[in-house]
Amino acid sequence: MKSNQPLRILYGVQATGQGHITRARSLGPALKEKGAEVDFLFSGRPKDQLFAMDEFGNFKVRKGLTYYFNNGQISPCKTFTKNNIFTSIQDIIQLNLAPYDLVVTDYEPVTAWAAKMRSKPSIGIGHQYAFYHDIPMKGFTKLTLAAMRYFAPATTRLGIHWNSFGHPIIPPMIPLPDNSKETIPKKIVVYLYFEDQAKLANILSSFSNYQFYIYSPDIKISFDEGNLFFRPASEMFKQDIENCEGVICGAGFELPSEVIHLGKKLLVKAIKGQPEQASNALAVEKLGLGMVMDTLSKPIISQWLQTEKLKQISFPNTAEAVAEWIVNRNWKDTESLVKNLWEKTL
Repeated sequence: MKSNQPLRILYGVQATGQGHITRARSLGPALKEKGAEVDFLFSGRPKDQLFAMDEFGNFKVRKGLTYYFNNGQISPCKTFTKNNIFTSIQDIIQLNLAPYDLVVTDYEPVTAWAAKMRSKPSIGIGHQYAFYHDIPMKGFTKLTLAAMRYFAPATTRLGIHWNSFGHPIIPPMIPLPDNSKETIPKKIVVYLYFEDQAKLANILSSFSNYQFYIYSPDIKISFDEGNLFFRPASEMFKQDIENCEGVICGAGFELPSEVIHLGKKLLVKAIKGQPEQASNALAVEKLGLGMVMDTLSKPIISQWLQTEKLKQISFPNTAEAVAEWIVNRNWKDTESLVKNLWEKTL
């Protein structure tokens, strides 16, 4: 059903992971280019910890819910004690959805539950929505899977993954990186921020024929030690990804997606106790997209360094296609959108 009036959207973004925000940087402008009016709400991270947010205008921030970690794995105790459920419930009840025709939620619970409570149309777009379907999974219990599926409900769901697995799952929505840059042999980018950085550096320093560019939020100033190049979060990360030979990183979703699109070698390590990442690692193996290590392992890193890249998938401009689908208001027809996007995936 089309309307002459601009579609008014409240776009909720889970801000605990940078990947959700990166996806909003792609889909938000695409929606506006198609004529939609979009307001943003971010939760899960304090406003003063969000950076480079001018493009989102006068966005809203709520406390939301998040996971807390200890020594590389989810801490149930911290997660329970540091999250304020009552504040989240209050935020959900008080959120005014009257000005909006639609809620789009990237696994953001405040907007998702506010829409559900008010019977407002909502579209859930994100990697987590793929877990409503039969995809590679590892480490879930019935309880944790149910919690994941009810964290940010939506009336229409578009999962995102590296394969549709025969379900309403679309290709990654990433800022398509520049894959024309010449690869620098033996240049490896490392992003394992949740690991013991001293232990990581000790292992990598033994591979003296390789240059490792190690990124971490804990690094404030760039410095070099032998074959190790320590770097803080910056625009240089993107450039290093584009011209490196391979990437060692966590088994999240957005960064591996960019690495796969670029055709770089990929080695992933899941955060302990994080079934979503364990499942992503399993999918990497099943789809032949890279290698996996369960613990920091010098032998596995050595083996991976000597392998050729396994597989490249060139993803389409998913954000543009999804934005057009949303603005056309034919939200129940996910089949055509999914089919069209995977036909454009090479």
